[in-house]
Amino acid sequence: MDPKQYINNKLKELHNQFPCLTIKYKYDSYTQTHIVDIMPLSEYDNNEEYMKFETEIGYEFDNLFFPESVMFVSSDSLTQLVNPEFVIEPVIRTILKNEPFNGFFDINFSFAQSCVDTINESNNYSLAA
Repeated sequence: MDPKQYINNKLKELHNQFPCLTIKYKYDSYTQTHIVDIMPLSEYDNNEEYMKFETEIGYEFDNLFFPESVMFVSSDSLTQLVNPEFVIEPVIRTILKNEPFNGFFDINFSFAQSCVDTINESNNYSLAA
């Protein structure tokens, strides 16, 4: 398995465990660094489970693919990821509830799992129907 394939697999695992994350990835061949941008900042800074997962990925990657490295960044990092190779978007599940038609068209939305609570004004992504 090559480093990019390893990172891709691990980021999919990360997203499965933390579906509210937006994950962006890019490889910088000049520095031999795999850059992973994690949003929202609250998960990056405050989620201990996420931090443990990130640490395990970094440690394992260093042992397998040195001298290449993996670097996790956030929206307030000095390193910014531009033109990512791939992006994994947050998962927002909705349940549509249809009542019998009574002359008005009405759809009630409820969230089975809500990522909305973690979205704040500093994020640069939007929700679409």
